[in-house]
Amino acid sequence: MKYIETLLISFTKEVINSISKNLGMFFSALTTTSLSFLVLYLLLIFYFNIENLQKKIINQLTIHVYLDKNVKGSQIKEIIYQIESINGVINIQYISSNEALRRIEKELNINISKDLIVNPLPNIVYVKVNDPKKIDEVAKRIKNINGVKEVNYWQEYIQKLSKIIDIFNKIFIFIIVLLSFGILTIISNTVKMTILARRNEIRIMHLVGAPNWFIKYPLITEGIIILIISNLFAFYFVKIFYNLFSNWIFSNASFIYLISSDYLNIIRNYVFLVSFILIIFITSNTIERYLKKLIQGE
Repeated sequence: MKYIETLLISFTKEVINSISKNLGMFFSALTTTSLSFLVLYLLLIFYFNIENLQKKIINQLTIHVYLDKNVKGSQIKEIIYQIESINGVINIQYISSNEALRRIEKELNINISKDLIVNPLPNIVYVKVNDPKKIDEVAKRIKNINGVKEVNYWQEYIQKLSKIIDIFNKIFIFIIVLLSFGILTIISNTVKMTILARRNEIRIMHLVGAPNWFIKYPLITEGIIILIISNLFAFYFVKIFYNLFSNWIFSNASFIYLISSDYLNIIRNYVFLVSFILIIFITSNTIERYLKKLIQGE
């Protein structure tokens, strides 16, 4: 137990010593990495909000089924029954032409039915599906039902919107990957510069019999410290302003769907986990390579 305690104290001193001797470099890396994480979180939030918006729009899609004017009574019930039997249909709402006219009058606060000889509005059936991917198939099957005049769900606009969002998503994924690589490179280079700045000290430690792990792990720990501090600083800075922005959107434009603030914690956890694993792997390889060079006197 005493040996472990002594080892931990020595290890901690070595980490503090490494940081204190290269304080300027450490804070430079910390600042640059924090700004990189800041941009990364902003991009990820924007990306997931666009994804969320696309899903909300698609999930709220309703197929509008307009019936022929000469379809009446039992024929309407038969059409509704056939629509209900289609695989993927989860909800149906029938609005008669008279009900549609009453709703328009109520919404516009006018009385137009007294001036009409014939109601020009068709009978409508609103159809919801359980999977947006099935909407094309369901719409085509409804179109083939006798008595159906027209089927509309703005498919052309949705397809165009999906294509635009897909292009944006690909661009953002590319930028996010590029930025992530930049963060890892910054931390890796900081560790590399620390090794070069302490090369004489590292050689002496090796000569007096210090094991490689005792030299190696304080340097990896320095990279992890930079990762943790910069990640947390960037995350909570973004989260504070995102909460303020979300509250403003909720008060002034509630029709815009934003991901919840709690979802940011999930993003942070994934970013931290992936960064942590990659930092250990990359810095470990960097240190191993440069330690070999120093030990060999290169």
